[in-house]
Amino acid sequence: MYKFLLHSSLSTYDATTKKWTFNLDRRISNPTSLRLAKAAYSTPGDTSPHPMVVYLRSDALARMIPQKHTLELRALNHENAANIIAVLSETHTRGRYRILGGRRFPIDPAASERNIDIFFTDGDTVLDGAAGSGGGSPDGSDAEIAALTGDLLAWFDFAPARTLDAAYGEASAVGDNVAHLYNRSPGPAYLTYVNQYGNPMQLAAVGEAKGVTRTGSWQSFADTSTPTGELDEIFCVHSLFITPPVQGTFSYLFDIFMLKIFTWDGGEIGYKDFGGSNSTIGVSTIPGRAYILTAERREATQDYNGNGVIEGHEFVFRLEDLVTDVVVSHTLQQGNNHPGVEKTWRLGYSSTNFTHVQGPFVIHNGNDADDMATCQEWLRKTYLGTATSEESETQSSGASSARISRTRRSWAGLA
Repeated sequence: MYKFLLHSSLSTYDATTKKWTFNLDRRISNPTSLRLAKAAYSTPGDTSPHPMVVYLRSDALARMIPQKHTLELRALNHENAANIIAVLSETHTRGRYRILGGRRFPIDPAASERNIDIFFTDGDTVLDGAAGSGGGSPDGSDAEIAALTGDLLAWFDFAPARTLDAAYGEASAVGDNVAHLYNRSPGPAYLTYVNQYGNPMQLAAVGEAKGVTRTGSWQSFADTSTPTGELDEIFCVHSLFITPPVQGTFSYLFDIFMLKIFTWDGGEIGYKDFGGSNSTIGVSTIPGRAYILTAERREATQDYNGNGVIEGHEFVFRLEDLVTDVVVSHTLQQGNNHPGVEKTWRLGYSSTNFTHVQGPFVIHNGNDADDMATCQEWLRKTYLGTATSEESETQSSGASSARISRTRRSWAGLA
């Protein structure tokens, strides 16, 4: 099964027809089914009124589907097949739409297309694809996290229902023992962190939020079973944490194989570079202070190998001091290459001390700028206690292999 990513920045946009077109080098070989797992779209910021729902259409994909799959009810000829591939509902952010659940269609292998078109309509009215504000700045709500355009792999908020002790009782008060951490929907339910090496950790305050820290030595959390998280080559980790109380203490933050990151000598943040060596990010932290860390893995923008070729990937590390509001960013060489299989995910590490406080965190595929800003704002508001909680309205989604992004960004998946 192949995952095909269709992003508007890599397409040809026709301002007259308001369609995005992707011209393939050759036909897809013998496709048997199409699965659209995620889709999202934003209207330009000056749109008024906003549609109630948005239809995602494709003439090419509709021709590849041999049977009627969607019917538009009309006054006449209501049984005519339509080219509607998905219906997008408005999220809690005005002007942003996404699919609820996914769709799968059988494909005629002989009808494979080379030119794939994508466009959006309000009923029969084709919607403008010109770039716009897309509904305004992220507000950091729960609904926006649930509607991220990239695959949401981890969303840990340390709510009592997902933060349990060794007997599976809820941990809600600072000082409560914690042995199990559960992912929040629509993050995959199979990602669960279990306390390692006996003694449970304890719940701790991170501003108005909660997190975990050690109660003794040699403690960590891990999900040692598979699946854990299906990381793409490009992904982001966003984390709210408090540095260890003593400067220079070595404390492992995350190990997801491609990213291994920890607090280091002199208040630095360190990580394992491509060669497996300890490298520093170039920041100086204050002991016992709260920060938001973003690690963005993206395609390389410079030659790290000295061979005159820009290849591979790199990290953009962003650290925000939640006391001074100072933000520093550094771009550095990647860590490990993609392993090709899912690996153990860890908070902390064996034979190390978990001396920091790990607060809420989000991990997602892709590096959409709005997604990153949304996650950072959610962590900021969670720390301040001003995050908008809409958990009861968050819907679980299945495993994702396709998504469509915001204004002038779209993608679908064929399998």
